[in-house]
Formats: sequence, structure tokens, C-alpha cells
Amino acid sequence: MLHTCSKVLNQLYLGNAAASKDLQFLKGKGITHVLVCADDCQVCFPEHFEYKVLPLEDTIDFQILNYFQESFEFLEASISEGGTVFVHCRMGASRSASIVVAFVMKKLGYSFKKAFKFVKKLHPDTHPNFGFQKQLSSYSKQLPKKQCCII
Repeated sequence: MLHTCSKVLNQLYLGNAAASKDLQFLKGKGITHVLVCADDCQVCFPEHFEYKVLPLEDTIDFQILNYFQESFEFLEASISEGGTVFVHCRMGASRSASIVVAFVMKKLGYSFKKAFKFVKKLHPDTHPNFGFQKQLSSYSKQLPKKQCCII
């Protein structure tokens, strides 16, 4: 499996398990924290990075929505202390991509559709499963809309 690791926001990268196993690659990107979004991926370098593991399953009926807040807290804390986070699952397509899309929606005030397009443009492997897409769309409707004023 080839490394996939795409910069989505300042201090936030999205990729796959192959990239998570390459210490020099991660260090070269300036990674300090790793968010593992899978029940089937291992923590490879606990002596080099701060890890958070979410036991996410890539099934259409898995409630990924229940993990958004926990993931946001880790991402926000890591970034606010000056860290750079690598978010991954096995393929970097569904579980981790869904967490990153949700974070972009919350952080930038984007709709699901806009956040999905934004992340997919930067990380072409982005492809949340249908169940995750439905949950992301529902989550989008729960978020406050960002207002813009023209003076």
C-alpha cells in the first residue's frame, strides 16, 4: 500500500495506515499527534507521537457521530498547543475522512457538501461510506450557521 498523506488544514493531515508506519515520513511532515480512527490499526510510535485511538468500524450502521466530539477535543487541544495532527484509518478514505470532514464543517462553518468537496479536492481518496455520509449530512444541519455581514 502506498503512503497517502494530504494536508487539509494548517496543522492537520489526513492519510492511511501505510503512512502511519513510516516514522521518517511523519517526522518530515512535522507530525506531533496521531488520531487513529480505526478498530483495526495499531499505534506504531508511541515514544515519538501523542496518540488518540477511536475504535471506529467502517460499516454503514456504525454511529461515527458519537465520536465527533471526542475527536474534535483531541484535534483542538493538539493544534492549540502548536502540534500537527495526522488523522488516519486503514485506507484514509472513510472513517478518518469522515472525522476530518466533520471537523472542517465545525471549524469553518461549511455544509456537508462544501466540506466534503473541500477535503476531497485536497485528499482525493476521501470516500465516506453511505451511512457516514448520512450522519455527516445530519450533523451539518445541527451546526450553527456562520453569518457574514456586509457593511
